[in-house]
Amino acid sequence: MLAGDKHLQDKGITKIITPAAGSASMTQWSKAGVKDLSIFRFSANDGIQSAMVIEEAINRKFTKVAILHDATNYGVSGRDDLLEQIKKQGDKLQVVATEKYNIGDKDMTAQLMRAKAGGAQAILLWGIGPEMAALANGMAKMGMKEPLIGGWTLSMSNFIDNAGKSGDGALMPQTFIEEPITPKAKSFIEGYHKAYGVSRMASPMSAAQGYDAVYIFAAAVKQAQSDDTHKIKEALEDLKEPVKGVIATWLRPFSKWDPANEQTHEAFRRDQVVMGMVKDGRVVFANEAEKQRLIKSATEVKKGK
Repeated sequence: MLAGDKHLQDKGITKIITPAAGSASMTQWSKAGVKDLSIFRFSANDGIQSAMVIEEAINRKFTKVAILHDATNYGVSGRDDLLEQIKKQGDKLQVVATEKYNIGDKDMTAQLMRAKAGGAQAILLWGIGPEMAALANGMAKMGMKEPLIGGWTLSMSNFIDNAGKSGDGALMPQTFIEEPITPKAKSFIEGYHKAYGVSRMASPMSAAQGYDAVYIFAAAVKQAQSDDTHKIKEALEDLKEPVKGVIATWLRPFSKWDPANEQTHEAFRRDQVVMGMVKDGRVVFANEAEKQRLIKSATEVKKGK
C-alpha cells in the first residue's frame, strides 16, 4: 500500500484509504514535509487504536501485560505504537514479555509460556491473520484465561471463525458494530446480507468505512462538478454539505492539507471509535455507554477539523 500511495501521490491522483489503517500510510507524508497531499484516510488510525487498547488494560486495573505481534510491518508497527502509548499513559503497565510470531505459525506455546511465566494479566495482540486464532486456541489449551485486547483485526472472520469459543471476550477498537442501532445502519446491514447471501458480515467495520467513503467521494465529485482528480481533492478538503453515512453524518471530515498536522487528512477522531467484543461468533458493543455514543455520532452532524 505504501508503494502504491507513493505512485499515486507522484501522479497527483486522489485516493481515500479504506479500510487499511497503518499509521505510516499518513505519517510518512507529514514527516517528509509534503506540501500538497492527494491521499486521505477514512479509518481509525493506529494511534487511536493503540491508545484505546492501553486505556482498556489500565481501566481493567491490569498492571502486567504481554505484547504478542506478528512479524509483518503491520505487527511491528503495532508493537511500537503500543509501547509508545504505555509511556504516554504514564507507564502504568509493566510489559513482562514482548513476543513475535510468523505468518503461518500454528503453535505459539513458547511465546505464551513466557507471557504466563511473567505474570501477564492480559495479552495485547497485534496481527493480521488467522495466526491470532491459533494463539487464542493455544491459550485455551493451556488453561490461560487472560483477555485478548488488540487492534481492529480481531473483529475479522478469520479470527472469529477459526478461534470459535476461544475467541469469546476478545476486545478491539471498532468504528462500526453490526447492530441496527439507527435506521441507516439497519438498512445497510439488511442490504449487505441480502446482496451477499450472508447472515454476518466478514468485516463490518471495513464494509461500513468503504460504504461511507464512497458517499463522501461522490459528494466531492458532485461539488467539484468534475471528474478531474485535482478538483476532487480540493472538494474533499472543503465539503460544503453534510454526508449522511452509516457511521456518522459527516461535515467536512477533511480539511486543507497541513504537513505539520496530518489530522487534516484524517476523517476519524477518538470519539467515533468504540470498543467491540467477540461474543458467540459476533462482535458486539463492549459497553452500553459507548453504544449510545456511537448512536449519537451517527445521527448528529459530525464536524471535522
